[in-house]
Parts: sequence; C-alpha cells; structure tokens
Amino acid sequence: MAVELTKAPPHDKLAEKSVLGAILLENKCFIDVIDIINADDFYQSNNKHIFIAMYNLYKAKKPIDVITLIQEIGQDKIMAVGGPSYLTELTEIPTWRNVKQHSKIIKECSDRRRLIYSLSKALENSYECNLSTVVSDLSKSLISGSAKEDKNYTAAQIMEKTIERIQKAYETGGKITGLSTGITRYDKYSNGIKKQEVSIIAARPSMGKTVFTLNLINGLSKNHKVMMFQLEMSVEDIGTRMLAAESFINGLNLQQGKITDKEWNSLGTATNLLSTRQFVLNDEGGLSWDEIEQRIKREKIQNGLDVVFIDHLGLIRVANRNRNNELGEITAGGKALAKELDIAIVFLSQLSRACEQRTDKRPMLSDLRDSGNIEQDADLVTFLYRDEYYHDDSEKKNIGEVIIAKNRHGETGNVELVWFGQVQKFADKIREI
Repeated sequence: MAVELTKAPPHDKLAEKSVLGAILLENKCFIDVIDIINADDFYQSNNKHIFIAMYNLYKAKKPIDVITLIQEIGQDKIMAVGGPSYLTELTEIPTWRNVKQHSKIIKECSDRRRLIYSLSKALENSYECNLSTVVSDLSKSLISGSAKEDKNYTAAQIMEKTIERIQKAYETGGKITGLSTGITRYDKYSNGIKKQEVSIIAARPSMGKTVFTLNLINGLSKNHKVMMFQLEMSVEDIGTRMLAAESFINGLNLQQGKITDKEWNSLGTATNLLSTRQFVLNDEGGLSWDEIEQRIKREKIQNGLDVVFIDHLGLIRVANRNRNNELGEITAGGKALAKELDIAIVFLSQLSRACEQRTDKRPMLSDLRDSGNIEQDADLVTFLYRDEYYHDDSEKKNIGEVIIAKNRHGETGNVELVWFGQVQKFADKIREI
C-alpha cells in the first residue's frame, strides 16, 4: 500500500533562491553556507545543481558569478537549471548578510522532508512487514536524520583500529607517530605534532615563542600543509625571521639592509628554498575565533591543510564577557575543529608575570590556570625558558629550554636546544651549519 501525501513536502523556494543569490553577491559567505547545508538539502533540483556548480568553483578557487556558473554548468545544460536569466534573477536580493538564517530555513525544511519520508515508509511497511523491523528501521532513520553520526565502537572494533595503528608504527621502524617538526630532540619527547589534537606553546615575552614556532613550521611545511595566523606581526616581519633562520644571517642586519655580497648569495638560496614550503600566512589583526574558524575551513577545502598555528591566543577578539570563559570556549572550539577537519591546531599563549615572582622562573602548568580551560583542553603543553634572560651570570648561555609539561601521548621533561638569538633560531645541540 502506497501512502499518498496530501500536501507538498516542506520547502522554501525563496530561502533557496536567497542563499544562492547571497553566494553570487558575496563569495566569501559560501563557507558559512556549507557549514549548515549541502546540495541534498535543496528541494528544487535546479537549485541543487546550481549549488553543486558553486561548490566546484569554490573548491577550485575560482570566482562565483553568473558567467563562471554558466561555464561550469555547461551551455548544453544551462537551460535545464533556468537559463542565464534565472541566474541573474538570483542576484536580485536586498542583502547577503542573512545567509546563515536562510540556510537554516533550508536545513529545517530538508530535515522535515526526511522525517516525513521515514514516517511514510514506516506507515506503508506497517501493513505487511515484521513490526519489530519497522520500528527498528524507523528508529535508526529518525536518529540519523536528527543528530550527528555517533562514533561508538565495539570492543572488537577498538582492538582492530588500535592494532592497525600499532602495525603502521611498527612498519615505520618505531619512528614518531605524529608529524615531524625537524627538531629531533623535541620530536623525540613530544612524539611529533598530532592531528585531531590541540597543542599549546606558552612563555613570557622575549623567550622566543614566535621564533620557535617558525622553526617548527619550517620543518613541518617540507612535507605537510601548514597555516599560521599571525595576529600581531606583519608578513614582512615573519618573512624576515624565516630568512634569518634559514640563511643564518643576523636578523637585525636583514631589517636594516646591511648585507654583504656573500650574504646576498646565502639570502638568495634561502629565499628559493623557503619559497617551496607548503606554508600559508594570514596576518589579519583583530580576528574573532569564528572568523579564524571560517578561514581554516576555507583553506582545508580549497588547498588541504594539516597543521594550524595561531599566534597568539590572547589576541583573538572576544565579546565583552568574562575573558577566561571566552578563552576556554576558544580552546574547546579548537579541539572540536581539529577533530572535525583532521588537523592539528597549535595555540601560542603569553604567560602572566606570576612565574617571574618565583625564585625559579621556569613556567609550570599552574601558570595556565588563570587562562580558561587551556590546560584541560590541550593534549601537548610546551613552555619556553631562557635562563640567561633573567641571570647575566647564567651557566646556560645560548641555551633555550623547551619544557614539555603535559603530553598525553609521549614523555614530559626538559629539552635543551641551542639558541641562536641573532639569527632567530632554535636548533638541536648537534647540528650542521
């Protein structure tokens, strides 16, 4: 027995046209749209095909407008979606700024249609099929349509996935399981930077947070795609530090243009080498976490992405609420995003003066406890400390201590690296120059 519906399935033609029009008017809002809906959520088939064409253009980093859409859809198929006149009509909306709300309307209509379909199918099957099967199928359908997919694993599945990972580690000869930073001693203790995890690099000012981070990026970006949000320094400042470390030329001299003929040759070699790195830098200041998240998702879709560094946590714009609570929400959001996109996220954080009031000024995990839930959310916490900064008579001249204070999947302890301050570089003690 077929169940006949007396009403048209829930849909909103105006909302569908409004969302497509918004994307045409402002391409950057596409990332907000795909965070809420996909092509299957459109009721009208022509709108669905237009959305698919938009997605293909966006993924290819091409502009989305009437002309490019016609090319993407194809002259032989353009009339099937309404023709050029329909595409032009889509742009006749008052504003693109309500695109999120309109996308949610489309999503709700889509969910309602799925619900109606599931209930109709259950009603039809109730006349002939086994009742327990009908109830079971309906329950599964309702759950899958109303919530994210549960990631529940049986004991056997847990063992299977675990053995697979151990086998892969065995086949690599016992190497680190995370992504290599190129700093051997740090990799040994940290076990590398891991995807789906949040790491923290924290220190007081002038300890070398940004320098250390750029050194990690230089090693990671040889084989992995890396993005950095630099909320304080300019792209030229970052470039100068990278060139100083790679060419081993005094960073201040690079800024002032005091370069010898021999150094120009080294600078050219370093420039060519660094230009091959898989590294993207965003130096927009005053970004909120939502804005950073949007840019990360866009980069992941368009170019692929493995690791994101954010320098630094304290400069992310937050609403006028309790800042500690806001920072906790940011790190929790970073953890969720890392899992969702299968990337590693590394926050840099500036410590308060509390550690400088102690005799031993080395940072401790307790120094993070006034900064939201950073300590709880982080899988790896790394502190930086240079004793000579505080003590002129220090026995550890030109030594940077990398303190791994928390590590869910590796060792904790202190790693001593050589600090080449003038050329902006941390390096293993045994190194080739």
